[in-house]
Amino acid sequence: MTESPSVVLRRLVLPATLFLLGGCTTLGPDFEEPHSSWLDNWKPALHGIAASADQASGQPELAFWWRMFNDPVLNDLIRQAHENNPQLRIAALRIFENRALTGIAGSTLYPQVQQFSGSAGYVNSNNSPTVTDGGFGSYQAGFGVGWELDFWGRFRRSIESADAAFFASLENQQALQVLINAQIVSL
Repeated sequence: MTESPSVVLRRLVLPATLFLLGGCTTLGPDFEEPHSSWLDNWKPALHGIAASADQASGQPELAFWWRMFNDPVLNDLIRQAHENNPQLRIAALRIFENRALTGIAGSTLYPQVQQFSGSAGYVNSNNSPTVTDGGFGSYQAGFGVGWELDFWGRFRRSIESADAAFFASLENQQALQVLINAQIVSL
């Protein structure tokens, strides 16, 4: 007894579909921060407590720690260093660059216009000046959209990577500010 073509097709299509859908997952493990034993004794809450206590008591914020010296010359030097330091400008531009790259990475989840075309034509088939209906016109427009599905999580991983680069650029810029301030104060 032979099976009908529709039964054979169902027996082939269903397993093939399930097999293909099984691959629709993000490849690779999710990022997990490595454990550092020295961080077990770190008390980051102390900074927040000290900052809020300083703000409540009218003391300068810890972000502007050099102002505790009450030296207007030092304050002016640090201000000038922040305004005129090319490395600090580059670090700020890296923030803008990484923000743009994050937007570009996020745009891969949406369809992109692949092609837009149009044409128009008119043909006059009669050269007689007295005949007015001897021609015809042709108009055509086309629009194509492409959308690549994120079966294996390539786009989601690129978005995660772009986000990490953006936050790293923020931290690099802040670390550079601290380094500049510390160098000026130590002089």
